[in-house]
Formats: sequence, structure tokens, C-alpha cells
Amino acid sequence: ILWVLHSLVLSTPLVRWVGTMDELFLAALALPRARSPCCSPAVLASALTLAAACAAKCGRSKEQCGGNAQPLVQALILEALGGEDGPKAADVVAAAAGCRLAAQLTSHIVLDVTMHVKLLAALQLALCREPPAQEATAAVAAEQDLRTAAGEALLFTCLRSNPVKLKVLKFLGSTGRLINLLQICAVVSCGKLLAVLRAVACAEPLDAVLEGLNVEIAAVVVECLNKFPKDPAVQRWGFAALGALVVASKTYAERAGRGAGTCIMATLKSDILANNVAVQQEALFCAHAMLLRGQSGLEGGRRELAGQTARVISVSLRAEGKTGTECTAWGLKVLERVACAPKLGPAAVEPVVGVVVEAMLSPHLSFASAEAGSATISYLVAGSETAKLRLKRHKVQLVKAVQVLVWALNEAEGKGCDKGVSLQGWIGVLCDVLGEPRAPPDDDEGMVPVEKFVEEEEAQVGAMM
Repeated sequence: ILWVLHSLVLSTPLVRWVGTMDELFLAALALPRARSPCCSPAVLASALTLAAACAAKCGRSKEQCGGNAQPLVQALILEALGGEDGPKAADVVAAAAGCRLAAQLTSHIVLDVTMHVKLLAALQLALCREPPAQEATAAVAAEQDLRTAAGEALLFTCLRSNPVKLKVLKFLGSTGRLINLLQICAVVSCGKLLAVLRAVACAEPLDAVLEGLNVEIAAVVVECLNKFPKDPAVQRWGFAALGALVVASKTYAERAGRGAGTCIMATLKSDILANNVAVQQEALFCAHAMLLRGQSGLEGGRRELAGQTARVISVSLRAEGKTGTECTAWGLKVLERVACAPKLGPAAVEPVVGVVVEAMLSPHLSFASAEAGSATISYLVAGSETAKLRLKRHKVQLVKAVQVLVWALNEAEGKGCDKGVSLQGWIGVLCDVLGEPRAPPDDDEGMVPVEKFVEEEEAQVGAMM
């Protein structure tokens, strides 16, 4: 009956439940306690799976999950994860169901490292549960399912709390557990583990990240990217995690080395992932971080990197929503870093100057895109006469596009906002680099003629007489 109800929750529109799904949620939670102490792992797993499905689909159910029903929810999750004996003694299917319900809970409330210490510890232990000794396919799949569910629950709670990030960082990073998990995980759980790594790599203070994550983890991430080159989740969160590590410290960039550059270029050129804007965005974010750290793995092929980046920008400009806008911004930032390189930088970007103009004239132009695009244009004009001639034709349009964005920012955030002032400065730069050369100022400009000065002096003396 529980599995039939679960199927109905997943397949039936919420409106068809006529406001009764929250009642079903509470009934599912009450069932294991009603059968205690003889509730079987199968019934517990079915009840928690049904409750998680209700919370995922019904807002009122999720509110109850983090509200009045929270003590019962936490108790059932801990029971599913093995209770006092820990995840090793837990039924793997029931534990996975508990982690799914925990994901709904952590997406609604912020866990406290003191009040929810048992729940956090249980989720981390479930993530690190050792694989079964037997080679049965079903058992291995169940363990991977548990690892994926535990990773999702930890991801939600890490995203909402820096103290939780630090606690997870200490448990998974400092002990080397996360490296071990990434080395043995299957594709189904690898994406979640990389997402957790991305979250904890952004913890504050930065010293905690450097202390908690061994530099070797950068090489392990590159291995994951190479191992699963066609999986969107692994590629997206792998580049997101690697980019966050590189931003945190140059040592991670040095350890990733040319392998990271090879993975980035492979993803940018991939036909399978060509239209996946989220994946391409994270690849460009990672490329930008590597370029900032001066890694030769990408600098060696500037022209190819610029060409592939321009292709991704063209795809993102045609994508709707915030994802496309952010992807365009990271693409322009990559082109800016390539163009600012001495010697051959502007020449590498000059063939794709049309894409830069197209991005700047997009009706969805963002602040980040406007800044990066303006900087790219200034480098191109300074280093390429051909690019300068092509860009000068669009001077009025470019300046107008940035000015319209300034007006919109002033209206949304208040006149004189920091973003508006910054873009106003870039408007001046565009006018200078794309305008006609100005004549040097006359040395005597603005000075009072000597004859007039003498006349004024004589008049003052006469008045005193």
C-alpha cells in the first residue's frame, strides 16, 4: 500500500489531492511508531520514502517537516541510519530513504552544529559507509544509492551554513575520507560528492579550507573528470569544485596542472555537452580561475580557447533564464584574460570580436558581462588594429547598451549605486578607446591673457587712488 501511495504522489498533480497530501505525510511518519518495536526495515523504508515524496511535492508537508513534525522526523531518520549502532548496522534501503527525508528537512531549515550534532554525524557516516564485501550488483547499487542520498542531504545543509561546512570539512577533508570516496565512487554518486566538495571548498575562513583539503584532491578531481567525460553532473560539479579550489589557493592549480586544461578544452569541444549551458558555465569558471593563476595548460592554446569560448557564448545567448546570462559573463571573463596576455593575447581574441559585440548588445546584458566585455574591448583596441576598426563601427551601440544598463541599475538599486558608478567609468573608457584621437591640449588654454591682466591691475590701482 505504501508503494502504491508513493507512486500516486509522484504521478498525480498536487491539485488532485485536494489539500490532503500533508495528512498523508503525517500518516506516513506515524506508521513506524505505531508498529514499534516490531517495525521492519522494509516498512520503515517505505514510510520514509513516501514522506520524502510528499515533502518534495507539497509545500505544507515540507513546512511540517521543519516545524511541528521535526522531532519525529529527526528520530525516524536517525533510526533509519542505524540508531546508536551507526550506519554499519543500518539496512541500506532504509538508510537511503532516511537520507532522502533528511534532504527535504535540510532544504527547509538550517541545521545547527550543536542542536543537530547526531543527525550531522549520522549523515556523514552514511556517506562514508564502507562498500559491501560481496560483489552482488544489487548490493553495490544500493550502497551507491545510499551514498548519493547522503551526499544530497549534506549538500543542502552545507549550502545554508558555514559552521556546517567547517564541520564537514574537518570530518571528510582532514581525514582524507573525501579523497578515498572520490577514488572508489561510481558515476551515480560522483556528481553528488563533487557538489559537496564544491560547497565545503567555499568555507570561511580560507585557512580552514587549506588545512582541511589536501592539495592532492585537485588531482583526484581531474581523475573524476577524465573517468566520466560524458556525465553532465560529474562534469558540472567537477569543474565547479576544481574552480573553487583554484580560487582558494594557487597550490591546487599547480597540482591540477595541464590535466585540468585538457579536461576544460575537452568539455568545451564536446558535442554531447555542447548545449548544456550549466556544464559549460562551470568549465568557463574553472578556465578563468586557472588563467588567473597563470597555468600554462590553457595559455598554450589561446586562439583555440578563445574560439571555443566564443562558441559557448553564442549558445548561452540563445538560452533563456539566469543560467545563460551567467555563462555569457564567465565566457567574457575568459576572453578578457586571454586578451590581456602580452604579445599574442589580442590576436587570439580578434577573430571572435563579433561574438563580444553580440554579447554586449544582448537585451539580457548583466553587470558582470558589461564589465568583462568592456575590459575585453579595451584590450583588443590596444593590441589589434583590425579589432579596433571593427569595434569602432559599433561605438554608439556599445555605449548605449552600457548606459541603458546603468539607468536600470540606478532605478533598481538607487541612483549613484556602486555598480552604476563602475559602469559609468567603463562608458568613459569605451568612448576614449573607440573615439577619434583627441588633439593635445594647448599649453596656453585656460590662461588669462597678459594684456587683460595688466588692464585689471591698472583699474584696481586707479580705484584705490
